[in-house]
Amino acid sequence: MNSSFMQKVVVLGTGGTIAGLRDDPKDPNSYQAGVVSVGDLVSKAAKTSQVVLESRQIAQIDSKDMNHGIWSQLLLAIDNCMRDDGVMGVLITHGTDTMEETAYLIARLIKPNKPVVLTGAMKPFDAHEPDGPKNMQDALWVIQALFAASTPCVCVVMHGVVHSPYKVQKLNLQSEAPFYSNAPAPQGSQEALGVMATLGEQASTLALEWGHPHAHNDSFNWGKTPTLFAFAACNTPPRVEIVMSHSTMGEHNMLHTLLAELKHFKLNSPNSHMALKGLVLVGPGAGNLHQALHAPLVELMQLGVRTVVTQRAPWGGGGKGIRVMLNHGQSGSQSQSKEESLELGISALSPVKARVALMLSLMA
Repeated sequence: MNSSFMQKVVVLGTGGTIAGLRDDPKDPNSYQAGVVSVGDLVSKAAKTSQVVLESRQIAQIDSKDMNHGIWSQLLLAIDNCMRDDGVMGVLITHGTDTMEETAYLIARLIKPNKPVVLTGAMKPFDAHEPDGPKNMQDALWVIQALFAASTPCVCVVMHGVVHSPYKVQKLNLQSEAPFYSNAPAPQGSQEALGVMATLGEQASTLALEWGHPHAHNDSFNWGKTPTLFAFAACNTPPRVEIVMSHSTMGEHNMLHTLLAELKHFKLNSPNSHMALKGLVLVGPGAGNLHQALHAPLVELMQLGVRTVVTQRAPWGGGGKGIRVMLNHGQSGSQSQSKEESLELGISALSPVKARVALMLSLMA
């Protein structure tokens, strides 16, 4: 990296609360996301920035409505920045609802040669004390620190904390610090007492982890990953659904509905592109599945639906196999039934990231 040529940070705007405007000044929760342009966000941030900022509007949406087309545009814009020697880093303004999915996708498909940082806000642009400007300032500082240390990586920066895209999850709706990427600190520890490492120390730690060859390996074997351009060229990404295992689950559950739908698509080939291709099951405890899911699950897998199990608990799992008994015999038949175990892999990724990972695997 030659710092004499890389002096510009490109800010890619996608909307979100950070670009939101209030409907009712007296109600902080009443606002419309994605109204303010990224140019206006940058104009405000440029007053305190020590680097040149260039803005590019990718989308202006509430991030709950993120879709494949916007993802593709964003990835291609990031890739262009990676190829531009005049760019020292990329800052992405994004809604917090799906930021963890976008961050994970970028980390999987982009091989960064300069920092890529996502940030957002929990308060809209015109709030009394908006948190967006400070988050952008922190994100720009992290970009400069990572660039100066020649340690490019992808990360999320919110409320003074640097998060790994592989671990970050939104778990708090009542705080300006909505994201967590590690298990809660034990009581009495420095982190629990509020003594946090500086942004620079956090960024350096993440960069070291990023460079480790086994830092991002999940216990589940996802297989190959498509190229960025193959992802962007795909007009209809593989359909992957998420189903949660829960108490009092009946025999006629969502898997039965998906199974009936899949059989319909199999008989109506013109609609086959809409058929289920992948399934993420979210189990309680160590990823345990309600027995009512077993029979339809086996049929779905026999019809070619790739399946992975994740856990409802955000930390401490992964790496264990889930065993489902597959009965080849038919009730009432003279042939002796034969049972054998069908083992499903369990991923340590959050359910939404596992869905992205499975989609990528199906596209490769």
